[in-house]
Amino acid sequence: YHALIGSGNLDEAASFYSNQLNPVLFNQLGAYYAMIELLTPLFPRGLEKRTALSSPYSQGARVVDISNALNMVGRNAESKQMRAMSIEIDVEHRNGSALGVSLINYALSLEDEDHVEAAERCLRLALDVSRFAEDDRSTILSLLYLASLAIEMGDTENFLRYEEEFFA
Repeated sequence: YHALIGSGNLDEAASFYSNQLNPVLFNQLGAYYAMIELLTPLFPRGLEKRTALSSPYSQGARVVDISNALNMVGRNAESKQMRAMSIEIDVEHRNGSALGVSLINYALSLEDEDHVEAAERCLRLALDVSRFAEDDRSTILSLLYLASLAIEMGDTENFLRYEEEFFA
């Protein structure tokens, strides 16, 4: 991986990260600091700028990877900024499935900041986008998070509605 980064082959490095490193670091080890360290070179102009990768899919996926890792280590402001970037990438490239996931992630950042109503609106948008894109995974995730948020807000009526939709 470091050899690919050092030689300027960022696309190949991103592919190697996606296929070989991410499943182990995120899913099995929870090695979030290592993820941040490995992904940062894919953003040679800094994390506030888009990655230098050529593929829109790869750009979005690596932004999501680093934003989730930043969130897990408590760097919520940076994570939220990266999550907004992933929304921009998904809109620009008209990727409805990815946009649904990016909106969910952004809603979670809003919820972390106690902006519960804004998080709910964002999750409802994620639900609409996910349904339009016919993406069952992000539709289910949107409903799950909306139901959880309804419980947090003490909104039994909406919880029951989301639960019914979830099991429909």
